[in-house]
Amino acid sequence: MHHYGQYAPPRPHRAHRGHHPTGRFCPRCSYPLYHQPAKAVWIDHCWRCGGSFVEPDEVADAIGEHADPTKWQARAFARPATPSRLACPSGHGRMVSYHLCHEGKEVEIDGCLVCRGLFLDSRKARTLAAITSAVHDEMAMPGAAKGPLGVMAMYLLQVTTLMPSKVHAPLKRKTVLVPIAIALMTVIFAFEMLLAISDQLDAFLRSFAFVPRDFARGKSLLSVATYSLLHGGVAHLLGNMYTLYVFGENIEDTLGGARAAVLYWASAIAGGLLYFVLNAKSSTPLVGASGAIAGLMGAYLVLLPRVKLWLVIFFVPVKIRVYWYMGVWFLLQFVLMMDPKSRIAWEAHVGGFIAGAALAFVLRRRETPEMPPSMRRPGRSAV
Repeated sequence: MHHYGQYAPPRPHRAHRGHHPTGRFCPRCSYPLYHQPAKAVWIDHCWRCGGSFVEPDEVADAIGEHADPTKWQARAFARPATPSRLACPSGHGRMVSYHLCHEGKEVEIDGCLVCRGLFLDSRKARTLAAITSAVHDEMAMPGAAKGPLGVMAMYLLQVTTLMPSKVHAPLKRKTVLVPIAIALMTVIFAFEMLLAISDQLDAFLRSFAFVPRDFARGKSLLSVATYSLLHGGVAHLLGNMYTLYVFGENIEDTLGGARAAVLYWASAIAGGLLYFVLNAKSSTPLVGASGAIAGLMGAYLVLLPRVKLWLVIFFVPVKIRVYWYMGVWFLLQFVLMMDPKSRIAWEAHVGGFIAGAALAFVLRRRETPEMPPSMRRPGRSAV
């Protein structure tokens, strides 16, 4: 029994029996906060509304390295901080409200200016971690994860090759097909070099490179696909493998291995067929994975159009949306078309790009809409 007006602690829910009360109260619903493990630290959690109060020295461990307010980037804020209706659980008065957003994700959290603690409503920690990590990675120079030497190496690579680098496109799962494809084509190229030493390369190319005149006569029909496994030199191989790495991993991650493989080979064949249509009498062999990789680029434009790329233009690193890069790249193919001395098979690039973009609409996964909170099972988890 207790007197009227005296607080009686509620009976702990069986989900948090054994977790001790912290002596603080939830600023959202006034329910007692309990110690709750979150990764390597303990936080103050409300079992009624699902909110959590996290001390400043626990934020990095409980939520993420870049969720620490001292590391927030200015561009993550949707608006300046405003006074909050909620009071700090540690008794420091009213907190302030922060509204962070990035690429369609947004979250509103409350923080104390005195103790620097953060209060997050239920299921907001993952969004906060995603936003702050994405903004940090987007601001970081290519190669920053490897330190100053990594940044310098990537800068020199981009200056000399004009190759792009992704800003931030994290993978949901580990890719398998892309590293296998890179390893396979590297081994095949090494085999080509051995054949060149023994003067047997020409016979090999007649069988597996794509020669339009032979294809028109019904010879080496499979070469419309196998040509994409061959390369004409070290620079050709390295350039294609780097581009495959930049764009291929996200396509495999987004579509899944089987669908990505279908798109890859269909783009290679489409590139070879367009080259055949426009050069049916040519006896010049076509080699290289560029047509297939162009298909991945077309799919990337459809599936991930808002990803940003780092480029070095006139020695200055700049960030551009992938659709700008793809647009310029596609127009460049028609510039190559006007150069009679060009040895680049722009036809394979255009054919593969169009096929990849079209197939992306067909092969992309249909996302299941998130279940509304009112239909979820009872019970709330910590941050």
